[in-house]
Amino acid sequence: MILICRIGLGPFHDGRGPSPSTIAKQISNLLARVIVCCLIFSAVCPQALPQESEPIARFKSAAPSAWEEYRRYAKDMVGRYDLKGIAADGKLLDHFAVEFKQNDGCRLFVANPLVHAKLNEIEAYVQNKDYFFVAKKKKEASVWVMTQISTNNDQQSEFVASRMSTLTHGFDLLLRLTAKLHLPELLGRADFKLLSARPVDLEGKEFVEIEFTATHDIKKDRSISIERGLLVLDPAHFWCLRKATLDTYSYPDVSGRDVIECTYRSEGPNVPIPETIISRGKVGSKVHGKMPDYESRWDCKVRLLSSKLSDQEFSLTAFGLPEPLRGKVQQQASSWWIILVGLVLIGGAAWLYRRGRNATRMEQ
Repeated sequence: MILICRIGLGPFHDGRGPSPSTIAKQISNLLARVIVCCLIFSAVCPQALPQESEPIARFKSAAPSAWEEYRRYAKDMVGRYDLKGIAADGKLLDHFAVEFKQNDGCRLFVANPLVHAKLNEIEAYVQNKDYFFVAKKKKEASVWVMTQISTNNDQQSEFVASRMSTLTHGFDLLLRLTAKLHLPELLGRADFKLLSARPVDLEGKEFVEIEFTATHDIKKDRSISIERGLLVLDPAHFWCLRKATLDTYSYPDVSGRDVIECTYRSEGPNVPIPETIISRGKVGSKVHGKMPDYESRWDCKVRLLSSKLSDQEFSLTAFGLPEPLRGKVQQQASSWWIILVGLVLIGGAAWLYRRGRNATRMEQ
């Protein structure tokens, strides 16, 4: 009403005030001035309008593409690492020395258990472009024995995920939060919510700290135990992981906290090469109370290849074993079905024969 009175517009036009066209023009001019004032205000005081912080916008625009590019480099990494499981009192629970190689379409993963007295075999899991196989040998032996081989393409991804998951996307250990969850997959989840981002200084270098939640129904989705966390990422090195603090919950009532610390060096175009990954965990249960703390440690000796490895290094020949003839693997798999069907037919014929004889005796 105050605005209407100030521009001379009353309830009715009686001919003594401004004409309707004049009033319309005044309103149009007033609205134009209001719009100009809003634009000037937003330019002078941008913080008054809701918008993403600069670190959040930077993270969203740069991190996903950086991770995708880093994974391409991670597929050119080869070397070995020692994986240790350590109890709270410092006792060594597990220790595996692992050698790995990879190129386009081929992976090799050789695990040597160094602690378990019952585990005295070295196992090799190998995938190439034609088949995948498992070979084993005693630690003191020099001869490998093949225990599994297949050319089934449908089983290839399952074989890699279950037997050498560390190489699913190359050796991207610096993107890894858990065995089943890496940074790109976390960001792609529907329940991922970015709460904040801010620059932090570590050892004189700038990093970005990300706070997030990933709250979900743990009964329906047990593929992820992480509920919320803090990530310290390195924008200068493909936004790789420097530190993480993760709050976890596992069904039915186990909650905990994992703290991850990573160290790395650079090769090539500032590509981070992992050196140590230390994960310390504390867990507890309402039913069982506090559980023992644990620590896992990766000590890596990894390098970035300048040229691709030969496919020959991922063959049975590389393990001193004969190559299968073309189609022989499938024939071996098919022969088991032939044998099985044959046994069923023989068994069925024998049953019918006995039944016929019994029927004949009853008639007699």
